[in-house]
Amino acid sequence: MARRAAEFLQQNYESQLAQSFYLRQLADRNQKDVDARGETKLTKEVKNISLSVLEQQRRYLIEKNKADPNLDESLLRKYLHIIDIEEEKIRHM
Repeated sequence: MARRAAEFLQQNYESQLAQSFYLRQLADRNQKDVDARGETKLTKEVKNISLSVLEQQRRYLIEKNKADPNLDESLLRKYLHIIDIEEEKIRHM
């Protein structure tokens, strides 16, 4: 799926990719997903490090939420959800 998205952006929106930071970021993210597929089995050490980083991000967001009552709750939930998804991907690699 990531490969198809990366190819689609390159083939159909080459000039827009040169002009739009967002589209370049989208293309880069998909290309990184394609490149990462070669490393399908992570070592236990790499998994543990990756999971630790995600846990630190989760803790940061929770602490930020406690400290800032004006923090947008939907934004917080969005990023916590992203962390949860990344965690599941790592656990299944």
